[in-house]
Amino acid sequence: MRVLSLIFGILAALGLLLGFLPFFGWLNWIFVLPPAVLGLIFGALGRDRGRSP
Repeated sequence: MRVLSLIFGILAALGLLLGFLPFFGWLNWIFVLPPAVLGLIFGALGRDRGRSP
């Protein structure tokens, strides 16, 4: 799950860089926000809970 979260985060960051260009701001809402939210969800589900033995 952590690797999947990392992949979604990298894709969102690359899309965010493209969204900074003029006339490409709409990319942030359509192509960046959904993968970023999915990465956040997968990261929260896959985090280490710190189980003690």
